[in-house]
Amino acid sequence: DDRKDGLWIWGLFEEPLYPFILLKFTFKAIPMPGADVDEIAPFTCYAQLNHVRDRKTGEVEILPGALTVRTLERVKADLAGLAQVDLINKGTIGEIKFTPQPTAR
Repeated sequence: DDRKDGLWIWGLFEEPLYPFILLKFTFKAIPMPGADVDEIAPFTCYAQLNHVRDRKTGEVEILPGALTVRTLERVKADLAGLAQVDLINKGTIGEIKFTPQPTAR
């Protein structure tokens, strides 16, 4: 309900104020019948996709981007083990891209 939210969407159609789109996908457990493990544990993956606008036609193209997951690793920060630090590791699991479909006119 914030008026500034519209600026993000507007950035897709004007000269981009934000030259990328951030996506977050959350998955439930995925069953794996017949595999060594019963299921893939629930996870969240992220993507940052750049977009460009053709100045002549005004069409917006969303460019492919890396699909990543983040894992949290808690490590001891001192020799006594009194302090801990959370490290976030990012790993690429694939690529995501959007393909425009022709529309009926």
